[in-house]
Amino acid sequence: MPDPKPQSAPSSQASKQDLPSGCLVRLGWMAFGNVAMLAFAITIRHHRESFLSWADAAFVALIPAILALRYVDIRYFDGRTASGKAATMVHWRRYAAILTAVAATLWALAHALAYL
Repeated sequence: MPDPKPQSAPSSQASKQDLPSGCLVRLGWMAFGNVAMLAFAITIRHHRESFLSWADAAFVALIPAILALRYVDIRYFDGRTASGKAATMVHWRRYAAILTAVAATLWALAHALAYL
């Protein structure tokens, strides 16, 4: 009977990005946040009764929530860039600027389409 291969000793501390909470944070800003932003934009587009509605408030509140999740991912869960490098606060600031610009454009477009 062959000897089983020796297993490497488990690391004393799991990588923070492999923790379930780290995965949830990452899913929050990468997937759920963007899907929710698109869903609220569609709702704004179909809500013609008034210029500002609950969907507008939710859309606006969602942006800082997504940014906070990205911040937590970088600061506490060893967040990574798309290329696998460690993300820094420079990456977060760039992400914040891009997300804000995209969100403002999407919000304006949703309102413009609502009145066509």
